[in-house]
Amino acid sequence: MPGQPRGETLSGDRNPPPRTQSPRKRNTKRGLRSTEAIEKRREKRTEKRRKARRKSRKHSEGREVQHEEKNNGIKPKAKAQEPKQRKGMKLRLGVERKISTINIRGVKKPGIRDEVEKWMKKNGIMIAGIQETRSNINSRETRKEYTWFFSGEGGREKYTAGVGLVIGNKFLQFIEDIEPIDDRLMYITLKCAIEITIVITYMPAADRPTEEKQRAYGNLQKVIDKRKGKGPLYIMGDWNARLIYPITIEEEEVMGKHTLHENGEKVENHTEGMRENRDLMIECCMTNELKIMNTMYRKRPEKN
Repeated sequence: MPGQPRGETLSGDRNPPPRTQSPRKRNTKRGLRSTEAIEKRREKRTEKRRKARRKSRKHSEGREVQHEEKNNGIKPKAKAQEPKQRKGMKLRLGVERKISTINIRGVKKPGIRDEVEKWMKKNGIMIAGIQETRSNINSRETRKEYTWFFSGEGGREKYTAGVGLVIGNKFLQFIEDIEPIDDRLMYITLKCAIEITIVITYMPAADRPTEEKQRAYGNLQKVIDKRKGKGPLYIMGDWNARLIYPITIEEEEVMGKHTLHENGEKVENHTEGMRENRDLMIECCMTNELKIMNTMYRKRPEKN
């Protein structure tokens, strides 16, 4: 009839239909996760949060641009967040960039920062990996021309090895990510046509326990596996290993001929700890198809 409502029942006139499927019960009998599973889950969660932060920053930048247009070019107030990077800025291919590594034997020595920066500026070094900082915290120091990043947490109770990197401030805009792992390992990812990863490491000395050495190499392998296939990978640092000369044909694949063998030193005269350090480094390089680059060219006599 005209004016009569349709034959639909209003939501309040009838009860909602019963649920046909009960919710899935939580499994409470799965047991405890292994240490390895916990570590993998932590890394996955950390990576997920890092990507979310990057996405949020990019989204925030887009909203601020729109806000500026609506307010006739008046920029909104700055927020307490990481310095903004220019969009699309990447390292150009075909341009020579120098990276280097140095053991500074303590970052608290008077004048060490000025000395390192003067050395970098003189030699045109973009990034310097530093070892044995003996700093037990993860921190960042911004100076006039260079910025220092430190990785020092997770060391022994009475001793911290400490690693870090120094980068020229004009190259900060090319940093994609910096990840401090512990007091012996960290890495930086740079934006280029494809990402470039630079790892800084400081391996235990020959007299340290085997378990400590294996743990350090295990952590390094995790980083290699994580960054493998995502672009060029460079590992630099103080390996505390005296290679001397290749013993087998397989070792010749990763090691050059410009080593301490030029001074007449022999592997047979090394202590057990020294041979262990040598074997661990060569095994790591052979497993990951890496080349030990400072054995590929002749060095000045004082560097041998």
